[in-house]
Amino acid sequence: MAMVFALSFYLKCRQLTCMIFGVMTVGFGALLAPARQPSQLGVSQALGAMEGKGIRFGAAASAYRSITNTVIG
Repeated sequence: MAMVFALSFYLKCRQLTCMIFGVMTVGFGALLAPARQPSQLGVSQALGAMEGKGIRFGAAASAYRSITNTVIG
């Protein structure tokens, strides 16, 4: 997010950076929507395939974390 605002400062084009930020926000929401109900995606802790953070935080939080890292990283 800071890079988008830095781009706005560097290019002096606020409209372009607002558009980039909007597209990033919509994309994040589109990726995050299926992760709200991981049981519908077939992700279940009962299968025993989860380890580490998946066990500690649960299936929903683990899916949220992976999507957030994909968008940010």
